[in-house]
Amino acid sequence: MLEKREPVIFLGARHSDATSDMPPHAHDFYELNFMTRGSTKMKLNEKVIEYDSYDFLLIPPHIKHILYESDYELFDNYVIWFEGPDGQILMENQVIKLHDYDGTVQFLCAEIYRTYMKTGMAEGELLNIYLEAVLWHMKKGLILATDQAARNDEDMVDEAIKFINVNIRNARLSVEMISRKLNVSEEHFSRMFKKKIGIPPVKYMNEVKVAEAKRMLLKTDMTIKEIASALYYSDQFYFSQQFKRITGYSPSEYRKSTLY
Repeated sequence: MLEKREPVIFLGARHSDATSDMPPHAHDFYELNFMTRGSTKMKLNEKVIEYDSYDFLLIPPHIKHILYESDYELFDNYVIWFEGPDGQILMENQVIKLHDYDGTVQFLCAEIYRTYMKTGMAEGELLNIYLEAVLWHMKKGLILATDQAARNDEDMVDEAIKFINVNIRNARLSVEMISRKLNVSEEHFSRMFKKKIGIPPVKYMNEVKVAEAKRMLLKTDMTIKEIASALYYSDQFYFSQQFKRITGYSPSEYRKSTLY
C-alpha cells in the first residue's frame, strides 16, 4: 500500500514521447507518468497495461518500463521524477494506477510542470508540497503487480463473462466496475467484448439479468415488483419492458406459460 513517511524530494519533469523503439529502462528514483490526451499502452516489467487520458502511473525505483506508441492517435504524456522517503512507498514489483475522474490530480501535476518549466528548482519547496498532495491522492489508486504477464484480450473477456454471471445481482455491476477489475479502459473493454461476443457488454448484462429473472419467475414466489427490485431495475414497468423485448413475453405471461 502507499505509505508516506518522510517528505519527498522533487527532481524534475518533462513531456515524454513514446520510446517503444528502445529497450525498457529503470531508475533509482520514483517516476510519475500522467496522460493528458490520447491512449496507448505501457509495459511495466512483465505486465502490459492500457494507459489513457487522465490516468496516472506511479512507478517505483528499479521497475523496468516503456511507453508504447499509440496505434490510434497522438497522445501527450508527462513524467515527474522524485526521490521517495527512506523506506519504500510501494512494495517490490508494484505500481499504482489512478484514473483522475474529477481532475484534481491533473491540476496538481499541471501546476508542478508549469512551475518547474517557469522557475526550474527555484520553487523547490512549493514543488515538494504539490507532490505530497499528489501522492496523497494516489492512495486511492489500484495497486498492480508487475511480475505477472498481462492476460490476452480473449482471456479477459472470458473472465468478464464469469464475473458478470456471478455478480448479476450486484447493484454496482457496470462496465466501469468490470473495466477497473480487469485494469483496462472502458472503451477497450467494450471493444474487445463486442469483438468476441458480438454484442456490447451492457446488452449482454441485460440478457443475463433477464435469464436470472426467468429463473426467479419459475423457481420462486416473488412478485414481479420484487424481482425487478432484486435485479436493480429502476422500476417494475422498465423491467417488464426489457423482459418482453428479449423474450417476447411479459413477466406475467412467461410465468403463466410455464404452468401448463
